[in-house]
Amino acid sequence: MPRVVITGVGTGVGKTHVACALARALAPHGRTVALKPIETGYTKHEGSDADALERAALHAKHPHPAVTAAAPTSLAAAAGAPSAPLELSAIAAWVDEQEHYTTSHYTIIETPGGLLSPLDARTTNLELAAHLRPAVTLLIAPNRLGCLHAVAAALAAFRDAGATTPWIVLTSPGAPDASTVTNPDLLRARHPLTPVYVLGPRDAGPDAAADLAAALRSRLDGARAGASPPPPPARY
Repeated sequence: MPRVVITGVGTGVGKTHVACALARALAPHGRTVALKPIETGYTKHEGSDADALERAALHAKHPHPAVTAAAPTSLAAAAGAPSAPLELSAIAAWVDEQEHYTTSHYTIIETPGGLLSPLDARTTNLELAAHLRPAVTLLIAPNRLGCLHAVAAALAAFRDAGATTPWIVLTSPGAPDASTVTNPDLLRARHPLTPVYVLGPRDAGPDAAADLAAALRSRLDGARAGASPPPPPARY
C-alpha cells in the first residue's frame, strides 16, 4: 500500500497532530490506517499517541505500538547501553501485517522523536523511514524562530543519506513570533524542489490538512496505479 511516513526535526513538533489530521482528511477517500510502530513514554494505551492515531483512523491490530518503552527518552536511551539492535525488518513486517489486517487504502506511519533520534547504537529514524518504503515522507517542523535552521539540517541529513527529499509541513506554534509569517516563503525560496505546507492550529477543524491531503492523494493514488509521480519531491 502507498505509505506516508511522518518524521520531524525534533520531538514535540506536532507529528501526531499532523498524522491525525491527515487520517481524518483521507478517510472519506479510502480506508486509512495510522500507525506508530515505536512509542516511548508509553505506560498505558489510553492517552498514548498510538491511541490518538487509532481514534482518527482504522483501529489497528494490537499490539500497537509494536515496540514500547516507559521512559520518555529516545528508544536507545530507554533500552540502556549497549542496547540490542532494532530489527528494522521486524518493524516493516509489523506494518505489512497491519495493512493486511485493516485492508487499508492509505497508510500513515509516525516515527518516534526526531529524524536523527537514535533507535539503537547505529540506527536512527532516518534509516527506519527509508526501510518502510514510503511514497512520501513528511518532515514536520514548528513554524517559529529556528525553523529555517532545523529544516536545513534535516534536509542535509536526507541528502547525505541519499534519501528522497521529504515534503515539509509547518505546524502552528504555541506562541507565534515574527518568523511565523515569513518562514513558509523563505523555505520555498531556499528549497525550491521541496513542497512546503502549513497546517492550521489544532482547533482549526477538519479542513486543517485539506490542501496537504489533496496533494498526498494525488501522489499516493498515482503510486498505487503505477503512474509516474508528480515532479516534486525530487532527490537532491
